[in-house]
Amino acid sequence: MAKLKYMMLMSMDGFIEDAQGDFSWCAPDAQVHTYVNKISSSIGTHIYGRRMYDIMRYWENAHEIPEQPAHTLEWALQWQAADKIVYSRTLTEVQTARTRLESEFDLEALRQFKADASQ
Repeated sequence: MAKLKYMMLMSMDGFIEDAQGDFSWCAPDAQVHTYVNKISSSIGTHIYGRRMYDIMRYWENAHEIPEQPAHTLEWALQWQAADKIVYSRTLTEVQTARTRLESEFDLEALRQFKADASQ
């Protein structure tokens, strides 16, 4: 069966954003980004809620930014190559390639998707 991996950057005490909702303080440096690229390279499908998808869709066109560092270009290309599932009750469409929108999170459907991905 395919593995379901959870990945999130956070502080040592478990925070992912500051009191104002900003998380730019935890932007990974080149070394961390390169490591994340390495451990994420085998991911075939990303699963997001609406808010995280809104943030991550930046990577759809990040490869077009001039003088992009190699580690961020590598991540952009990995992200673009992967499928994405977005769970949202408010979105009516997605704005990125290889992306499927689901209005309800169905655990059994996700289990089946995971089982099918292994075959």
